[in-house]
Amino acid sequence: MAHVIALSASTNATKCSSQVWRTALKKALDANKSVPNAKYFQVATTQANTSTNDQDDASGFPAIRTVVFRGFLDRDQTKVTFVTDKRSKKVGDLTANKKCEICWYFPTSREQFRLRGFANVITNESTDDVDMKDRSISWKKMRPGARGQFSWPEPGQPRLPEHEEAYDVDRLIEDEQEYENLWPKDNVLENFCLVTVDVNRIDHLELKGNKRYLYRRQQKNEENEEQENDWIVCEVCP
Repeated sequence: MAHVIALSASTNATKCSSQVWRTALKKALDANKSVPNAKYFQVATTQANTSTNDQDDASGFPAIRTVVFRGFLDRDQTKVTFVTDKRSKKVGDLTANKKCEICWYFPTSREQFRLRGFANVITNESTDDVDMKDRSISWKKMRPGARGQFSWPEPGQPRLPEHEEAYDVDRLIEDEQEYENLWPKDNVLENFCLVTVDVNRIDHLELKGNKRYLYRRQQKNEENEEQENDWIVCEVCP
């Protein structure tokens, strides 16, 4: 029988703020800033059934893909962000089941972070004004050339000759200003989605030194939602 670690019952668990695990993650990012792939992480979801063919039914199977880290949400630093195309399968997965997990490995410092939480997919159809502002800010932060990818043909569809023109733009345009003219920062394309992951559990493994720390967010107290030390951290065997 697998051993389940109950942080709240652990004798060496202590209260802390989110600043503790965020500092550890930012330290790893800084230590690996010379490694181009350190800005990428893997995000796992549970697939939703979008097929009418029972043989193609992938529902319930895990799906994992690599995405680009787009920073912590400006207004809530416990939320990790990435962007995606509204037409991609991960949007359907996360709409059906918001639970997801991020796995992030840093080769220089030999650290792994697994972050578990709930995803919020912000599309052009979202009705929350704050979410829509977050989406707009994220769009403006992107390079103009990267914005253009959201005008490409639908992901996962058969590639046809008439699609080539959309992909040739990257090859033909050399001036960044030309990209800006095509996909200006004030015109968010409808296929652009911002995904924010509200992290509630972190598993931090340090292969150098054989250290491992588990962080878990405690349930908010209704009388005091802004608790400073609303996390529990526990050192466990790696």
